[in-house]
Amino acid sequence: MGCGNGSALLFLSQLGFEDLWGVDQFIPHDITYSTNIRILKKSVHDVTQTFDIVMFHHSFEHMAEPLNVLRSVHRILSDEGLCQIRIPVADSYAWEHYGIHWVQLDAPRHLFLHTVKSIEILAAQAGLDVAEVVWDSSEFQFWGSEQYLRDIPLIGDASHFKKHTNPILSTQELENFRMKAKELNALGRGDQAAFFLSKKLHD
Repeated sequence: MGCGNGSALLFLSQLGFEDLWGVDQFIPHDITYSTNIRILKKSVHDVTQTFDIVMFHHSFEHMAEPLNVLRSVHRILSDEGLCQIRIPVADSYAWEHYGIHWVQLDAPRHLFLHTVKSIEILAAQAGLDVAEVVWDSSEFQFWGSEQYLRDIPLIGDASHFKKHTNPILSTQELENFRMKAKELNALGRGDQAAFFLSKKLHD
């Protein structure tokens, strides 16, 4: 859901997945790559097929009505299926430490910044359970936020993205950020996570 041109689906196809569908209401038109990869120009609410896996890779936080989105997920998810939602999370060290300079605040594009609790509440209201949470944050939470503290945009000439000849952060600092991200993930304090939701079959 919110797959853009479908690069993730093409990768999944290479891994052996079949019958892959993408949904993105902002693409110019439907896309068909092959008999087993189709991308539809529509929203999750318009989908009529049933799926074993439904994925949101950093698209859920851009959606205006998250509860209605999850209710549509419940409708299209098979009884034994899983929904994966990868999003930034606000109950994190990075948000507490950097505040308005936290890189994944990303206003105004991120309409909602969720926590583990908010996802649990939304899931329950939509008839879903949170089966597992996996924190997968990276050093980006630190170097991106450090740039914002210095008023350096992510795509500016001085950005780490540009591999600037005079970097604002040393190699050692970046390595420390990688290690810190790993530690925070282990503690459930990283700034992004993957939530795996399943149906409440007793409802």
